[in-house]
Amino acid sequence: MVYELLPTGKSNAVRKEKLCAKLGIDARTLRKYIMKERQDGAVILSNAKTGGYYRPSTPEELDEFIKTQKGQIFSRFRSIRSAQEFKKKLKEQKSGQLTLNLQED
Repeated sequence: MVYELLPTGKSNAVRKEKLCAKLGIDARTLRKYIMKERQDGAVILSNAKTGGYYRPSTPEELDEFIKTQKGQIFSRFRSIRSAQEFKKKLKEQKSGQLTLNLQED
């Protein structure tokens, strides 16, 4: 659906607002459609600076997209790891407080 509307090449990227207007959908629905098409094998690249979507025209465009996506994955992984470590500390604190409370009774 979305893939067929996209031009080839980063310099021709179509902004999400234009795609939304053409499809009669909101930005959230557009992202869902693109995610689904990507999961089904469509190679839809995006330009974070302009918010545009396009089909790749060169290996360099693919490399840039892959590098950006990997950076986002690693950043999210670090955020998840920090949250997991914090959760572990909270559990340890809570466990220690329960032990203290039981001993005081």
